Amino acid sequence: MTMPGSVRAAQVVIWAMAGLTMLIVLVWGFSSSAEEAGRLFATNLMGWALFFMAFTYHRAGSGVRTTSVVLASLQIVFSLGGLANGTGGGGLPLIGAIGIAVLLNQDSARNWFNRPRGNDLPYGH
Repeated sequence: MTMPGSVRAAQVVIWAMAGLTMLIVLVWGFSSSAEEAGRLFATNLMGWALFFMAFTYHRAGSGVRTTSVVLASLQIVFSLGGLANGTGGGGLPLIGAIGIAVLLNQDSARNWFNRPRGNDLPYGH
């Protein structure tokens, strides 16, 4: 069974968002203050957790998908808060988190994370 396009797209979105956010944080930090860059970095806090989880999507189960959807949902809330407070940087993580939540809630993604695995024998027998 090969990874469906929705899961691969979610991985690419997560990795692209992390790369773009880090680039923006670095540019912002050099042109502004470290405090401002830190605020911008924190706006994408859940995105950093998603970044590392995305590396396990090829072998992960439904718990990783559920956790990723929850983290993306929290990122949406944090991004909206960042936009409301005017700290900036909330728009990019907001768009990415919405895309991730949509992609991982598709039936093909659910089926991928719920697929049977040959090595999952009970009690190691």
